[in-house]
Amino acid sequence: MPLLFVGGALGGGLGGLATAVNAGVARRQQMSAAAIALAMLSVSAFAYGTYFIVAGALLHTMGSPSGTPRTPAISEPTPIPITRSPIPPSSVPTTVVPTPGVIGPRGIELTWPAFVNATGLPANDVMGYLVYRSGPYKPFTASTPEVIATLGPHDTRYVDPAVPTLTGPSGGSYTYRVTVSTRSGATIPGPNLPVQFPSAGRTEIILRANAAAMLSSDRPKTVVAAGQSSQPPLRAGHHTGGAGVDRVIFGFGRLPTLLRHAAKVEAHLRLWDCALESSGDKVGSFRLYGLRRSFTSSKATWNNAAARKAWTDPGGDYGEPARKGILANADDPMMCDLDATALVHDWIGSPRSEHGLLLKAGNETPAPQNQMTFFGLGTEGNDNPGLDPTLVITYTSRK
Repeated sequence: MPLLFVGGALGGGLGGLATAVNAGVARRQQMSAAAIALAMLSVSAFAYGTYFIVAGALLHTMGSPSGTPRTPAISEPTPIPITRSPIPPSSVPTTVVPTPGVIGPRGIELTWPAFVNATGLPANDVMGYLVYRSGPYKPFTASTPEVIATLGPHDTRYVDPAVPTLTGPSGGSYTYRVTVSTRSGATIPGPNLPVQFPSAGRTEIILRANAAAMLSSDRPKTVVAAGQSSQPPLRAGHHTGGAGVDRVIFGFGRLPTLLRHAAKVEAHLRLWDCALESSGDKVGSFRLYGLRRSFTSSKATWNNAAARKAWTDPGGDYGEPARKGILANADDPMMCDLDATALVHDWIGSPRSEHGLLLKAGNETPAPQNQMTFFGLGTEGNDNPGLDPTLVITYTSRK
């Protein structure tokens, strides 16, 4: 746009100057008419030539009237912009989900998987983690007082020494959240984690299953569901059609050594999104058994515990059930709680005997048909590790 005004001024000035000169030439009496005409044409041609020469020089220096920049003789590097705005919802990378490890008189241990930048953009790389804590029924905000820890990009564990004044079923709950801080300055919050502290003097250890698999009698050589991504829910009991029997096996790894000095131990297996069905008047019981052989979840079938390693008895090698067989509760479809106290006592006394748990219906005859389904590891629709099968052990320390 500036060149339009410059070109107009230049053309007007040269045109005016040429007109004035031609007027002077026309008044000269001593020149013939032919000489006057030739002189005036020469003045006009000079004016036009001067205009195009000057306009071309300006165009080369400043750019064309359309605003197209000049082409440099040497290419210039284009600066790389740094994104400072929050990450759009459509490109949010994987969030982190904290899970509790040990809850007791000394506080709570939180762990979470390392953040995964699913977008691949450097601006979304993790720069650190923020740990938030809030009291019961108190909503989270971004205010500084609720940030209890600022951690580095490689930290995936935090121990909060705070313990509520009131503990046990009637109180003593906190809510935690772990938020990812990215290189761009954006933050990616994880889900809220409610934590209920046990009664005073007691400690709770929460062990998330590291292996889970389903064994089906009508598919004795098939790996049915082995805790992989997008698997259907796990199932124990009869099929709906009555064609076969299903059992589920769980692995938790070695028990923490601190349990060797524990007293008054109680243990329960918690299963989430638990649904119960029966063809009879009421749902039958489901009980836990201690496995007598270790297994490989990705290879376990009704016939085999691992590749080329058969169970002694098809359907899993197991011992006596836990002494307290708790009836599955049809009125609480979200969580089933099964007693595992006797089995964990055996593991504490003989650590080499710990090979995992087996869940089966108390009555596996065709009638009445009983069935329990629940979240496994990586079950489709379960994106919260806190809803995976979990072994909860509560104890007091020996005095």
